[in-house]
Amino acid sequence: MEILEKLTFIKKFKGQNSWAERIISELEFAYKLLEVEKEYERFVKEAVHSLYEELKDREYITEKTVKETEKILKPMSKLAKDFTIIHVGHAHIDMNWMWGYHETVAVTLDTFRTVLDLMEEYPEFTFAQSQASVYKIVEEHHPKMLESIKKRVKEGRWEITASTWVEADKNMPNTESLVRHILYTKQYLSDLFKFDKEYLMIDFEPDTFGHSKFIPTILQAGGVKYYYHCRGHDKEVAYRWRSPSGEILVYREPFWYNGLPTSDMALYAVEFFKTYGSKYALKVYGVGDHGGGPTRRDIEKILRMKEYPIYPNVKFGTYREFFKKLEDVRNKLPIVEDELNFIFDGCYTTQSRIKMANRLSEAAIEETEKFLVFSNLLSGYEYPTEKIKEAWINILFNHFHDIIPGSGVTETREYAMGLFQKTMAILLSQKKNSLYEIALNIDTQNLIKNGNGKLEISEGAGVAFKSEDYKVSQDSRGRGIKRIYHIFNPSLKRRKEIVEIILWDWEGHLDRLVVKNADGEKVPHQFVEKRLKHYWGHHYIELLIAADIPAFGYSTYMIEEKPAEEPKIEFFKDPRVQKPREYVLENENLRAVFDLSTAKLISLFDKESKIEYIDSKRGGAYFRLILEDINSQTNEMLAQANAWVVGRYLDIIDIHRNVKIKRGTCGELRNSIVFEFKFGKSSKLNVEVLLDKDDKMLKFKSIVDFREFADLESDITPQLSFYVPLNFKCEKYIFDVPMGVIERQECDIDVPGLSFSCARASDRTLGIFSKTKYGYRVKDNSISLTLIRASHSPDMYPEIGEHKIEFAILADNKYVNDYSLMELSYNYNHDPTVISNSVHSGKLPAIASFAKVKSGSSVVSSIKFAENRKDRLIIRLYEVEGKMDEVVIEFKTLKPSDAWFVDLNEDNVLGKDVEIEHDRIKFKMNAYELKTVMVEFSK
Repeated sequence: MEILEKLTFIKKFKGQNSWAERIISELEFAYKLLEVEKEYERFVKEAVHSLYEELKDREYITEKTVKETEKILKPMSKLAKDFTIIHVGHAHIDMNWMWGYHETVAVTLDTFRTVLDLMEEYPEFTFAQSQASVYKIVEEHHPKMLESIKKRVKEGRWEITASTWVEADKNMPNTESLVRHILYTKQYLSDLFKFDKEYLMIDFEPDTFGHSKFIPTILQAGGVKYYYHCRGHDKEVAYRWRSPSGEILVYREPFWYNGLPTSDMALYAVEFFKTYGSKYALKVYGVGDHGGGPTRRDIEKILRMKEYPIYPNVKFGTYREFFKKLEDVRNKLPIVEDELNFIFDGCYTTQSRIKMANRLSEAAIEETEKFLVFSNLLSGYEYPTEKIKEAWINILFNHFHDIIPGSGVTETREYAMGLFQKTMAILLSQKKNSLYEIALNIDTQNLIKNGNGKLEISEGAGVAFKSEDYKVSQDSRGRGIKRIYHIFNPSLKRRKEIVEIILWDWEGHLDRLVVKNADGEKVPHQFVEKRLKHYWGHHYIELLIAADIPAFGYSTYMIEEKPAEEPKIEFFKDPRVQKPREYVLENENLRAVFDLSTAKLISLFDKESKIEYIDSKRGGAYFRLILEDINSQTNEMLAQANAWVVGRYLDIIDIHRNVKIKRGTCGELRNSIVFEFKFGKSSKLNVEVLLDKDDKMLKFKSIVDFREFADLESDITPQLSFYVPLNFKCEKYIFDVPMGVIERQECDIDVPGLSFSCARASDRTLGIFSKTKYGYRVKDNSISLTLIRASHSPDMYPEIGEHKIEFAILADNKYVNDYSLMELSYNYNHDPTVISNSVHSGKLPAIASFAKVKSGSSVVSSIKFAENRKDRLIIRLYEVEGKMDEVVIEFKTLKPSDAWFVDLNEDNVLGKDVEIEHDRIKFKMNAYELKTVMVEFSK
């Protein structure tokens, strides 16, 4: 009988007792070692044969039998001990997955009490824990426990593996969010535990659902060297993950991050050595998801395995220890490039309100920080450091890999939306406060001359108006017939676009209303509807103006009443002929045609190049109700993962039936059509499609009263999507991702884009841009955007209710480069802000630009004060075209005195290659580089 057959027979006795497990584990390992050193084969044969013969008669393994068999194998002991298995205790603690925050706190504290108790009992035992959020929980809810943890951290037995506030999603948070995870985590934990930030060199993301392409660049910029993950890649275990401008050392968990210490890890140690050249293997163990961590059973098992003489060196250790050993073979490890995706395509769409919350929060905090900086520098407004940090921590918490993906229960969603409301309360109030302080310093006393007509005062008009849409409210601070408005541009480039102003309690004649700029020149305007509306005891009218706003600055506009003119002869306007009815939106660039009966977009025509973008033969662009067959998954586990996985399209239903359609806004600056219909069981969809003067974006504003939910009997899940078939052959599909743009192939699953997906050909670009969505599908020469997906597990009714959804179709007759698309996306997601003002003196002019950026391919991610240094400015940028770029930043109201590059944590100077010329700084960006510039100004 061959050795393998005898060993297979012996293995049947493994669970008999601890001695049986010991010797069988040793024999299995010794046999595996023959793949490394064949010369020991005779010892293995002899040992296996000896035990086999004994078990044929006795069928019971005793201590004596084990010791005798180990004597035969003793010559292999030195070779065996050349291998080491590092055991790291761990407790995976999900933030608010299948429970609310109160339970997350309880899970954290109970788990850590267990770990601390075990550390008292077992001096060798080590433990590792990620996530700054769990240490914040301990600090807030059990300060005494925190002191015990600090003691174990100082001893080196409790390893902190947090580089992010939570174990975060790596596809949907934007660039600056991923930066702030590192910045605030390192800042908080280094202060809390009194160690250098360099200690935090591991990003531990065991359960994250995929990893975007440029993550290595961001991590490397933040001083993170090592990455641990489990999902999103199924080939290499140890490798170098390389982005175009960064590289980190990665270990992909080959088993699972929740588990028990097992003796067969010895076999894997040999396999790991054969594949990657390292004789150090890693075993992660401990009960997880709902915490718990290592148990006494686990520790005792490891201690027993340590005593096995023909077995790898078994020890308690840390991730750092393992990664440093992996560094020894770094140059031999394979290189992996590109994104590590995809898993769980439903997570780009499920629980859409959480997605909306993240998109709006990220946009709001970017603007708020910028305006707060310049309000402080120009008007002395106190920068609310702690408030902004609180808002950031709220945003970062919701990035947990079961929160923003929507794979949690009702309590998960409710807590996330509560944090969102608190966050927006901070950001909208601080943004408005900062802009109002700037407005108070603008000299307006010469803008209104010759009196102001009726001087009635309407205090309180417009309080909190538009706040329900999470925008800065447009209340009234003016009086009389003549009004003053400032329009603030958050973009670092000049913008000319249509802006909406709310005119409160105006007693003039609407036919004689005129809008002027700061130079007294008339500016085109248009009423959205030429009728007064009412709001909490006041009346208002919505006015559109053609605004011209300098880069990151403001323009000033006045509304007044022109003198009465001679009466004109009014001709009778009764129609003399009947013309064919059509629903068309048209401007200088585009002509959009909607079907008369269905309101589908059947033509989007470029007037300059004579290009048609929409394929009408496939029905045009329209809303679809899709029924998913979740049971179509071949993997049994995924078949139950309704929130996580989009099922096969069982049916695609055309819902454009019995459509009510009418013209909306009509004028020189904006035209729109409005349509509405019912669909599904009892849902309603109301859509306004707008086309502004000179625009190349057709914008959709929709309100969905969604009342669809899953059919549990047939396990069918409904979703609402918007579908655009292309009238040209797409050469490449592109998406914006954290820190850049990525090209992907056609794929019959939803894939993530931060704000857009575009189809390109050599002479045209068509894209869908979204303000609150992430899930796109590119297939069969089309793009679709998933708007709402009514999963039923683990949250039974996540989408019931009203949804406000905005998206746009870009049609451009040029091959629009990545940088231009990023600019378009920024402007679409960051509307100008309007502030009403009164007449007063001030030190600021009527038109001003705080700062202006000239670059060919570099995007500004953030402008903020340096951490704990309000006398220094931080500007963060990243390059998106893959080429060298020269960046010039001009400060219109300030003079820089010094500037240099710093690391992401704002601690270490990385270079002084920044030129200063009067009121500007100039520097170079390498391809796909992420840079942080620190600037000082003359006093």
